[in-house]
Amino acid sequence: APNIICTGPAGGAVSCVAPTYIDFTPAVNGLTFYAVGVNDAGPQAQVVIFESGVQTATVDVVGPMLPYGMIDLSAYSNVTRIELVDIVDAAGIGWDEFVLVPVPVELMSLSVE
Repeated sequence: APNIICTGPAGGAVSCVAPTYIDFTPAVNGLTFYAVGVNDAGPQAQVVIFESGVQTATVDVVGPMLPYGMIDLSAYSNVTRIELVDIVDAAGIGWDEFVLVPVPVELMSLSVE
Protein backbone atom coordinates (compact mmCIF):
# COMPACT_ATOMS: atom_id res chain seq x y z
CA ALA A 1 0.00 0.00 0.00
CA PRO A 2 1.22 3.52 -0.70
CA ASN A 3 2.45 5.84 2.06
CA ILE A 4 0.60 8.90 0.84
CA ILE A 5 1.44 12.43 1.94
CA CYS A 6 -1.56 14.72 2.09
CA THR A 7 -2.54 17.62 4.30
CA GLY A 8 -5.73 19.01 5.69
CA PRO A 9 -6.76 22.02 7.69
CA ALA A 10 -4.90 22.65 10.95
CA GLY A 11 -6.61 20.96 13.87
CA GLY A 12 -8.99 19.09 11.58
CA ALA A 13 -9.23 15.78 9.82
CA VAL A 14 -6.85 15.08 6.96
CA SER A 15 -8.63 16.05 3.78
CA CYS A 16 -5.86 16.10 1.14
CA VAL A 17 -6.90 19.53 -0.17
CA ALA A 18 -4.63 21.85 1.81
CA PRO A 19 -1.31 23.00 0.34
CA THR A 20 1.78 20.89 0.96
CA TYR A 21 5.25 22.48 1.06
CA ILE A 22 8.38 20.36 0.69
CA ASP A 23 11.89 21.78 1.16
CA PHE A 24 14.97 19.90 -0.05
CA THR A 25 18.30 20.32 1.74
CA PRO A 26 20.53 19.78 -0.10
CA ALA A 27 18.94 20.65 -3.44
CA VAL A 28 17.83 17.75 -5.67
CA ASN A 29 17.80 16.76 -9.32
CA GLY A 30 15.84 14.08 -11.16
CA LEU A 31 12.70 14.69 -9.09
CA THR A 32 9.64 12.56 -9.85
CA PHE A 33 6.66 11.56 -7.72
CA TYR A 34 3.09 10.36 -8.05
CA ALA A 35 -0.21 12.19 -7.67
CA VAL A 36 -2.70 9.75 -6.13
CA GLY A 37 -6.45 9.88 -6.65
CA VAL A 38 -6.81 12.73 -9.14
CA ASN A 39 -10.44 11.89 -9.89
CA ASP A 40 -11.68 14.95 -11.74
CA ALA A 41 -10.82 16.07 -15.29
CA GLY A 42 -8.75 19.10 -16.17
CA PRO A 43 -6.28 21.06 -14.03
CA GLN A 44 -6.67 19.87 -10.42
CA ALA A 45 -3.60 21.30 -8.68
CA GLN A 46 -0.33 23.10 -9.30
CA VAL A 47 3.26 22.27 -8.46
CA VAL A 48 5.32 25.42 -7.89
CA ILE A 49 9.04 24.74 -8.41
CA PHE A 50 11.95 26.57 -6.81
CA GLU A 51 15.45 26.09 -8.21
CA SER A 52 18.35 27.34 -6.06
CA GLY A 53 15.80 29.13 -3.88
CA VAL A 54 14.11 31.01 -6.73
CA GLN A 55 10.61 30.25 -8.04
CA THR A 56 11.15 29.24 -11.67
CA ALA A 57 8.10 27.32 -12.87
CA THR A 58 4.59 26.10 -12.22
CA VAL A 59 3.36 22.75 -13.51
CA ASP A 60 -0.34 21.83 -13.67
CA VAL A 61 -1.54 18.49 -12.31
CA VAL A 62 -4.17 17.48 -14.88
CA GLY A 63 -6.68 14.71 -14.24
CA PRO A 64 -7.99 12.21 -14.29
CA MET A 65 -5.05 10.12 -13.04
CA LEU A 66 -6.45 6.91 -11.61
CA PRO A 67 -5.28 5.35 -9.49
CA TYR A 68 -2.18 7.57 -9.83
CA GLY A 69 -0.08 9.52 -12.33
CA MET A 70 3.57 10.51 -12.42
CA ILE A 71 4.65 14.10 -11.96
CA ASP A 72 8.00 14.36 -13.76
CA LEU A 73 10.12 17.33 -12.70
CA SER A 74 13.41 15.77 -13.84
CA ALA A 75 13.98 18.64 -16.31
CA TYR A 76 14.53 21.00 -13.35
CA SER A 77 17.84 21.16 -11.51
CA ASN A 78 18.91 22.23 -8.04
CA VAL A 79 15.30 22.00 -6.80
CA THR A 80 15.15 23.41 -3.28
CA ARG A 81 11.39 23.53 -2.75
CA ILE A 82 8.11 22.45 -4.27
CA GLU A 83 4.69 23.70 -3.30
CA LEU A 84 1.67 21.49 -4.05
CA VAL A 85 -1.11 24.07 -4.14
CA ASP A 86 -4.48 25.10 -5.58
CA ILE A 87 -5.99 21.63 -5.16
CA VAL A 88 -9.53 21.63 -6.54
CA ASP A 89 -10.12 17.88 -6.98
CA ALA A 90 -13.26 17.16 -4.95
CA ALA A 91 -11.69 14.21 -3.08
CA GLY A 92 -8.28 15.85 -2.67
CA ILE A 93 -4.93 14.55 -3.89
CA GLY A 94 -2.25 12.49 -2.18
CA TRP A 95 1.46 12.48 -3.07
CA ASP A 96 3.64 9.37 -3.07
CA GLU A 97 6.90 7.68 -4.13
CA PHE A 98 9.26 10.64 -4.35
CA VAL A 99 12.43 9.81 -6.30
CA LEU A 100 15.30 12.29 -6.28
CA VAL A 101 19.04 12.68 -6.53
CA PRO A 102 20.67 14.96 -3.93
CA VAL A 103 22.99 17.57 -5.45
CA PRO A 104 26.41 17.52 -3.80
CA VAL A 105 27.07 20.91 -2.22
CA GLU A 106 30.26 21.37 -4.24
CA LEU A 107 28.24 21.11 -7.51
CA MET A 108 25.58 23.65 -6.58
CA SER A 109 25.90 27.08 -8.11
CA LEU A 110 25.61 29.71 -5.42
CA SER A 111 25.70 33.46 -5.74
CA VAL A 112 26.56 35.81 -2.92
CA GLU A 113 25.86 39.53 -2.98
